[in-house]
Amino acid sequence: MFLSLIIFVFSAIISALARPTEDWKPPFLMQAPESVVQSFDNMIANSGGLTDEQIEDSIKRWVRRQTDTIQTSYEKFQRDREYYEAVVAEQKQKMLQRMSPMARNAYTKIYSIYTHPTLIANDKLMLIEKIMNTLPYEVRAEIPL
Repeated sequence: MFLSLIIFVFSAIISALARPTEDWKPPFLMQAPESVVQSFDNMIANSGGLTDEQIEDSIKRWVRRQTDTIQTSYEKFQRDREYYEAVVAEQKQKMLQRMSPMARNAYTKIYSIYTHPTLIANDKLMLIEKIMNTLPYEVRAEIPL
C-alpha cells in the first residue's frame, strides 16, 4: 500500500495543481481525451480539504460517470495497484534498512502522516513538506517521495 499509493495520490494531486509534465495522465486515463483528464484534474484539485477515504469515494463516483472504457481501465488500475502495493510492502523493510537513522526516523514520521485516516490532504502535504524542509539535502535524497 505504501509506495504505489503515495505515487498515485501525490501524482494525482500534483497533476491537478501543476502537472509534472504536460503529457502526464493517471494510468487509467492514458487513452482518455484531454477534456476527461482535465475533469479528473479539477476534481482532484478541489479535494485538498478531504480525507483519503473521501478522496477515494470522489474518484469512484467520478469514474462511475465515465465511459465503460475508462471504468474498465480504472478497475484494471485498481487490481494492478493492489498487486504492486503487496510487492512494495515486501521491499519496504529492505529500503528502511539501507536508510541512515535520520532518514529512517523522518520516513517513519512521514509515513504516519501519510497514512493518518482523518487528516485532510492539504494538511498531510503541509506536514510532510515541513518535515522534508528541516532535513539536510542528503537525508531528503534518501526518502522516496
